[in-house]
Amino acid sequence: MDQCWRRQDQANKQMQKGGYYDEDIYDFEVHIFFDDAFKPRKVNGKPGKGRHVNEYVKLLEKCVPNTAKLIYGNYELDPVKKYETPYGMKFEWTMLTDGAKLIVHLKDKQKIRNRKRWSQVMYMYYLLTFELNKLKPHLDLQCQELSKSVPEMVHNLSENTFLLALDGDVDFKPEAVTLLLDLMRKNTEVGAACGRIHPIGSGPMVWYQKFEYAVSHWLQKATEHVIGCVLCSPGCFSLFRGSAVLADNVLKTYTRQATEAEHHIQYDQGEDRWLCTLMLKEGFRVEYCAASDALTFAPEGFFEFYKQRRRWAPSTMANILDLLLDWKYVKKNNDSISMLYIIYHIFLFVSSLLTPGTIFLLIMGAIITAFPAIQPWLALVLNMLPVGILIVSIFLTKEDTQLMLAGIISTIYSLVMMVVLIGLIKEGVESQFCSVTTVFFCFVAGVFIVAALIHPQEFTCLFHGVLYFLAVPSMSMLLILYSIGNMHNINWGTRENKSADSQEAVAKRKSKFEGHTCSIGEWCRCMLCVREIVEPMPQDAMDYASDNPSDDDKPQQEATDKEAAQKTTTETEQADHDNTVVKKLTGDNKGKVKKGDFKNCMDLSEDENVFWTRLIKKYLKPTVIKPAEQERVKKELEELRNKVFFFVFIINALFVTIVYVLTQVNSYQGTLEIPLPCNVAGGKQGKIEPISIAFTLTFGLLLLIQFFGMIYHRISTFTHIIASTRLDTQKQIRRPNLRRKEEETTTKREEESKTPDGNNLPKHLPPIPNKGWKKIKGGIKVSSALRSISGESKNRPEKLNELKNKMKEESIISDEDKDILSQFPDTPVGILSIRSLRKNDIQEDIPGTSKD
Repeated sequence: MDQCWRRQDQANKQMQKGGYYDEDIYDFEVHIFFDDAFKPRKVNGKPGKGRHVNEYVKLLEKCVPNTAKLIYGNYELDPVKKYETPYGMKFEWTMLTDGAKLIVHLKDKQKIRNRKRWSQVMYMYYLLTFELNKLKPHLDLQCQELSKSVPEMVHNLSENTFLLALDGDVDFKPEAVTLLLDLMRKNTEVGAACGRIHPIGSGPMVWYQKFEYAVSHWLQKATEHVIGCVLCSPGCFSLFRGSAVLADNVLKTYTRQATEAEHHIQYDQGEDRWLCTLMLKEGFRVEYCAASDALTFAPEGFFEFYKQRRRWAPSTMANILDLLLDWKYVKKNNDSISMLYIIYHIFLFVSSLLTPGTIFLLIMGAIITAFPAIQPWLALVLNMLPVGILIVSIFLTKEDTQLMLAGIISTIYSLVMMVVLIGLIKEGVESQFCSVTTVFFCFVAGVFIVAALIHPQEFTCLFHGVLYFLAVPSMSMLLILYSIGNMHNINWGTRENKSADSQEAVAKRKSKFEGHTCSIGEWCRCMLCVREIVEPMPQDAMDYASDNPSDDDKPQQEATDKEAAQKTTTETEQADHDNTVVKKLTGDNKGKVKKGDFKNCMDLSEDENVFWTRLIKKYLKPTVIKPAEQERVKKELEELRNKVFFFVFIINALFVTIVYVLTQVNSYQGTLEIPLPCNVAGGKQGKIEPISIAFTLTFGLLLLIQFFGMIYHRISTFTHIIASTRLDTQKQIRRPNLRRKEEETTTKREEESKTPDGNNLPKHLPPIPNKGWKKIKGGIKVSSALRSISGESKNRPEKLNELKNKMKEESIISDEDKDILSQFPDTPVGILSIRSLRKNDIQEDIPGTSKD
C-alpha cells in the first residue's frame, strides 16, 4: 500500500509540476520459502502415489485471500495460480495494490535440501540471477543510450539491488526499511544492515529476553558499529546488497556443504552470522541502525530458550574465532577493521570464556557475605555441587534431563542472587560507597539507566532488569556449560513440528524392531526374535547425538550396507534431471496424469524449469549419507565437544582456583589487599580484595568501552532521524485506488510496455519510445528513469578505486558457476529506497482504525 500511494502521489505531482520522478518508488514482491511443505498422500488410509501439501500450507492458502479482503475493503483477490516446480510447488497471488506479487515456494524435502541456509541459497540465486535476467533487453538499450559498457551497468545495478531477508514471524513498518536503505545509499561498501529487534510474547522468559535484547543492542551492537563492523546481521530482519552477496567467496562459499565437525557448528547452527563473516572477509561493512524497529516472537519456555541458545552460542564463538585467527587478512582486506577492533574482540572473547568462572566466584562471595559463619572452603564445595551435577548429566543423560536439572538449579541460583542483591545493598550502606563492589554495581546500574533514558521508547525494558539480574547464574554459567556440552547435537530444537516428530518417532520405533513381545503391565516387558533395521537417513534429518543406534553385529552391518547401496543406486537413477526436463519441455510428458495436489497445477516456463533443475543439481540436491559416514561425523562432533568442553572447564577451574587461593592467603596474611583512602562503618579502612579485582577487570573495562560506543552511536542515530524526517506544511490525504483496471486499459499499457523488437519489459520500468526521448505520463522523462534505475541520478562519487570496481564487476559470478547458470547472467534490478508512511495516513486509509 505504501508503494501504491507513492505512485499516486507521483502521478499527481507530474500533473502539477511535470517531469517529476520519485526515486523512492520500487516494485514490491514477496517470496516465501516454505520448508517441508509436503506430506505423503494417502488413499483410503493407505499410502498412495504423489504428495499432499501439509496443514500449514492449507492454512496459509486460506488466510491470504481472507486477509486481503479485510484490508482491501471486500475486494477479492484473483484465484491463486499454482505451478508444479522441480523443488515442489509454487503459489502466486497478485495483490490489488499496484499489482504486487506474493509468491510462496513450497519445498519438498525429497526433491530439495531442507533448512534455512538452503532456502537462502535458493532465493539469492533465483532473485539475483534468473529473475534479474529479464532486464537484459532493457540493459542493452541503456548501454547504448548512456554510452556505458555492460560491466559498468551490471556493477551499478548490483550496487542498487537489495534483498530484505525476514523470518515468517517478523512484523515491521515501511519506515524501518527506509532507514536501512539510507545506510546502503550513504556508503556503497555497506554489504548488510540490520535494525533493532524487539522480542514479543508473554511469560518470564520473554521478559528476560526483552532486557537481554535491549542491552545487546544498546551496548554491544552499537559499539561494534562505531569501532568497526557489526559481526552479525540477523536473518529475521536484515537488508543485503546484491553486489555483496554475489561477490567472490561469499555466495559461492555459502553454498559449501558441511563435511567436518567444525563446519556443522559454523555453517548450519548460525548461518546468518556465517554469511556476515564471509562479507566482512570480502571487505564489506555490516552496520546497525537503532531507529529501524522490527518485532519477532521469542521463545516463551525455558526448554525452548535453552535449545535456541545451544545453537547460537557455539556458532557465535566459532565465527568470532574464525575472524580472530585470520585477523591479518581481514584487517588488510576490510578498511573498516582496525587493530583496536581486533583487540576489543580478543578481550571480549577471553572474557566470554571466563564468564562461568567469574559468576562462580560471585556466587561464592555472596554466600560468604550473607553467611559469615560458613568457611570459604565450605562455600566453594556448596557452589560446586549443583555445577558438578549438571556437568555429569551433560555426559550421561538425555537432553530433556539436562534441561530439567538446569531449570531446577537455575531456580536455586535465582534465590542465591536475591541473597547477593541483599548483600550488595547491605555492603553499600555499611561501607558508604567505600567498596569496589558497591561502586561497580552502581556503575553498572547507572549505565543501564542512562541507556534507557537515551532510548526513551524502550525505557520499559529497564523494569525487566531485576529478572535479568536473578537469571545471571543460569544464563551466564549454566547455559554456557549446557551449550558447549551439547555441541555435537546439530538439531535446531526450536520451531519444529512436534506432532510430526512424534509420528516419525513412532513409525521409526515400529520399523526399527521386528519380533514378538510379552509384558506384565508396564513393569516387565520381554522381546523375542528381535531384528534391528537401520536405514540411511537424509542429512537434514540426522541427529548424531541420539538417533543413530550402534550395531556391532556383522551380518546386520552387511544387510545395512546392502540397503544403503540399493538406496544410493536409486538416487543415482533419479539424478538425471536434464533428460527429464528435455522430455517434459518437448512434450513427451504432456499426457502424464498428475496426482494429489498437483492436479490443478500449471507448468513453469521452459527457462525457469531449466534454471531450477540445474540449480538443484549443482547446489541443492538432497544427499543421503551412509551409516558409516554418519558414524564418522558423529564421532568427530563428540570429539570436538570433548575438546572444547575440557578446554573451557580447565581455564575456568584454574581461574577459580587462583582467585580462591589468593583470597585465602589474603584472609590469613592480609598482604594482597589494596587500601582505599576512605573508611567503612566502624572506622575500618576500605580495601580491595582479589575477588573484587577479578570481577571488576573482567566486565568493568568492557562495559566502559561499550558505554562510550553507545553514546557515539546514539548521536549518529539522532542525526539520521533528523535527516530522514519530512516537515510537510500541508497534510496530504492519500487513498489507494484498489479497483481493477478495465481490460482495455491493461491492453493499452501492455502495448506501451514493449521494446521496439516486441519484448516485454519489467513492469517497474517506464515504457521506451520507438523514436527518441519524449515525455510520458505527465512529464516523466525516460532518460531520468533509466539513470535512476542504474544509480546514475544520485551523482555520487565512487568510493572504490578503479581496480576494486573492476574486480567486483568481474566477480559477480565465478567461472565454475557459469557452466550451470550460463543462461542466467547476474543482472540485478535496481531497487532504490522508500520513505516513511505517516501513521495518520495509514489509519485513515484502513477502515475501522483510529488514531489511537
